[in-house]
Amino acid sequence: DYSKGERLAVLPQCCHVYHARCVTRWLRSRGDCPICRSLVKDELRRSTRLC
Repeated sequence: DYSKGERLAVLPQCCHVYHARCVTRWLRSRGDCPICRSLVKDELRRSTRLC
């Protein structure tokens, strides 16, 4: 669940939404979406869109 004012990130390949801090840590170690396992390109792993 997300609360108002939280920083969120959207993965561009699959459009899944995560807490920005959580998904940033995940992508640094894994490189794929935690839900659907779509691969996140290296350049996008460093610049995931924040909302």
